[in-house]
Amino acid sequence: MPTPQPGVLPTGGPHAYFLMFRVAGGAERTALNKVIRDIHPSARALAKKANTARLLCTLGIGSELWDRFSPARRPAGLRPFRGVTANGRVAPATGGDLFLQITSGRHDLNLDLAMGPVRRLQSLATVAEEIHGFRYLDSRDLTGFIDGTENPKGKARVAAALIG
Repeated sequence: MPTPQPGVLPTGGPHAYFLMFRVAGGAERTALNKVIRDIHPSARALAKKANTARLLCTLGIGSELWDRFSPARRPAGLRPFRGVTANGRVAPATGGDLFLQITSGRHDLNLDLAMGPVRRLQSLATVAEEIHGFRYLDSRDLTGFIDGTENPKGKARVAAALIG
């Protein structure tokens, strides 16, 4: 079984920080790889300082960036996200090259972790979107929708999340 990133299987905390980056056309692969490889060690180090906060971090790499830097090693099932519309709600296909999802019990930890990659990627990428998330009332979004109720649990979650 593949080893997932720390934030893939556990349920996230009440505070979240989401960053979408667009990598510059001339970005140097080695420099970008260095930033990417340092994200999880930085998250582990910060999580050790505040272990009760359950700091989790997941990094997504878009299919176009993956093809640009490593087309021969494309993960199974990796493809551009197609927008979804259902019951008057829309999840648009906004695109992006790198997606950083950070969750924990403390917003300040999320911000501290996110600022490292933001600073280090300044010459390689731009922040296309920045979203601060939080658990609202009884886990509803501002439209009253409760997200995640149909998400798989236990072994079914592993089977759905880990694709090889």
